[in-house]
Amino acid sequence: MIIELFSIFFKIGLFSFGGGYAMIPMIRNEIVSRGWLTAEGFANIVGIAEMTPGPIAINMATFVGFKTIGFFGSVAATLGVVMPSVLLILLISKIFFKYQSHPIKQGLFLRDAAGHRRVDTIGRLLHGGNQPIHRETRRMDGKFPIAGRLGERGNRPTHRRWHS
Repeated sequence: MIIELFSIFFKIGLFSFGGGYAMIPMIRNEIVSRGWLTAEGFANIVGIAEMTPGPIAINMATFVGFKTIGFFGSVAATLGVVMPSVLLILLISKIFFKYQSHPIKQGLFLRDAAGHRRVDTIGRLLHGGNQPIHRETRRMDGKFPIAGRLGERGNRPTHRRWHS
């Protein structure tokens, strides 16, 4: 039964998108249909999981596992719901490090003055779309891009204007 509980929560963690609240119907369908919990007992677990600090999916997996099998059930269900994300991140990081010197990957990131990497896409969005991020392009045709507007107080910009 522990392996079955682990595999159910592994499947839920693998195929559900949208966070813990998106997992609730899948968890309910699997647990109530097997007769491990009643619909009322499951509703109580949802309420407890919402009040408990932490991600709701992990809290629900822990409570469902504990109610069905006990301590080892809570460990199996929690590992089952977390394991797909952990494995996916390990796979992505392995690929990322394997191709860290690839020109396409290098083009996705920029280094700031402190040597930290910043995602180029976010910088481009904040600085006015597809324009390169340079001091000269912060003022585009007399209009300030989004990042300039974020620093405004009233009609007075708090940043320095550059003139060409």
